[in-house]
Amino acid sequence: MARNIRKLPKAREPAKVRGALYRLYKDRKGAFVRLFLAEEEVALGDSAAAPLLGANLIRRASGGRYAANVRIWKIKGKFIVTDLFTYTGKLRIYPVFVDESDFLAQNLFVERGDEVLDIGTGSGVQAICCAEKARMVVATDINRRALAFAGFNAKLNAVDGKIKFVYSNLFENLGKKRFDLIVSNPPFMPVPQEKSWFLHGSAGYDGLDVVRRILKDSKKHLKPKGRLQIITHSFGSLEKIQALEFVKKYFPESRVQVIHVLSPKRVGVEKYFAVFSDSEGFDDWKKFLEKNWLDYLYRVVINIFPAKKFCLEEIQNGKLRFFLHESFNQKPFMVSPYYSGGWSEMIRRYGDTSAFFRGEKP
Repeated sequence: MARNIRKLPKAREPAKVRGALYRLYKDRKGAFVRLFLAEEEVALGDSAAAPLLGANLIRRASGGRYAANVRIWKIKGKFIVTDLFTYTGKLRIYPVFVDESDFLAQNLFVERGDEVLDIGTGSGVQAICCAEKARMVVATDINRRALAFAGFNAKLNAVDGKIKFVYSNLFENLGKKRFDLIVSNPPFMPVPQEKSWFLHGSAGYDGLDVVRRILKDSKKHLKPKGRLQIITHSFGSLEKIQALEFVKKYFPESRVQVIHVLSPKRVGVEKYFAVFSDSEGFDDWKKFLEKNWLDYLYRVVINIFPAKKFCLEEIQNGKLRFFLHESFNQKPFMVSPYYSGGWSEMIRRYGDTSAFFRGEKP
């Protein structure tokens, strides 16, 4: 049975916690990976365990071993805390996947002195990475539990003085504030109307409810030379990407750069969304998707810059050097050079995601 860990991380003495994590990662990387990524029990010395126990990141297990209460991801030299995969609460804090939020974090267009807005901050990974260069960052979320995690992560990475966390449904509680850069990794999971799903994923009938709202309202919160970056999944056909139709509608005078993180994937509605097949509205939902030729899935970063007229540039990603299988079971995925393995094997092999963004092959 899945275990829901209800204790949130505590931001007591974050420098000591950060130091303990760095030492564990440097000196016993295998133990770090098994503990915080593979969710296995690990033996630790009392001095190594004490700061992590005090922060509620781990708990005592049997036989002098310890188990993780959270997952910890190493992104751009930072530690980002999220929920375990086994946490099944609706307010789950989304993992930092290499082909989603991590990819955006590696490719942010933040400049020195920028004022940045992170919409739907989740674990806070985008806000924390932006804070390296930005003058200030505002990070919003409708999930108070996410704001607690993001606040902890900001303190853990010593950037909490540059980030203001705001409880807000997208732009609602921001007043008239404008920003140089708006970034978002919003919910993008299409769901039948009456189906309950994780808050971080549920995005309406076609999966674009949140993306549409961000595109529609972001102009009111961008400075004249402001930029917008969104990473999302979007259905489409071979001829069009649904999300781009709304970009054209709300940003008719702009330069748009679309980075294809992964190649478009042909999806069968029943197979890809089998988790919803017992939903009362599944058949109508399936017909809607088929009627609108939504039979391909795209994973894209959409970068929008001010321009005098609309122009579109499409780029095939050259940094992410593998294709990760959609599921987290033991089905194979491709790495260059190819090898067959599951998600847990990939985590054991690499430990953090930095290998996928270097010039050399993993």
